[in-house]
Amino acid sequence: EVLGALKVNRQIDFAALYDVNGHLFAKYQSPSSAASPPIRIQAAANLALLDGLNAFEPVMEKRDRVGSVYIRANESDLVARHETYFAIVGALTLLALLLAAFISLRLQKLISEPVAKLVSGMASIKEDKDYSVRIVAKSDDEIGQLVESFNAMLSEIETRDGELEQRVEERTKALSEEVAERQRAESELSNALGEANALAMAAEEASKAKSQFLANMSHEIRTP
Repeated sequence: EVLGALKVNRQIDFAALYDVNGHLFAKYQSPSSAASPPIRIQAAANLALLDGLNAFEPVMEKRDRVGSVYIRANESDLVARHETYFAIVGALTLLALLLAAFISLRLQKLISEPVAKLVSGMASIKEDKDYSVRIVAKSDDEIGQLVESFNAMLSEIETRDGELEQRVEERTKALSEEVAERQRAESELSNALGEANALAMAAEEASKAKSQFLANMSHEIRTP
């Protein structure tokens, strides 16, 4: 009856009770098991040569050994557990791969795309020299802060370029006014020199005419 209670455990192939001399006294064998307990067993060490999971324990009454019990279990539940374990591990691995792929796509969208747009914008600005272009930041993370910093740098460059262009225009205007003033002064000087030359020539002619007149008068006076 004690051995028969083991039938509720499908993992038990058989159980056997041996007397003190190692002869089979009672046994229980599972209907699904092809193995049967040996009729006589010499030592527990011999059980290591058998297949399956073996347990061999002495039966004690007070301090005297009155027999032995031998229980053999199959590995069906263990194999089933291993299969379940491997199935769970496989499912978890597949789930981890899918999760990694999903995270990779999300990271590519959150990191790679903004970085690619930033690089494209930088190349466009470098080629066109148009510092009024701004790159749109779609997030507040490190990439978004990098884009904002780049836009701030563009704003500063645009402001400096505007101030420089204004200074160049003002300087060009001042130089044009200086050139015009110099040309006007040169023209006035040229006109003044012309008038001075004309006056000098007129004075020279008047002097000659005066000298001629005086010479004529002197001649007339000396000649009766």
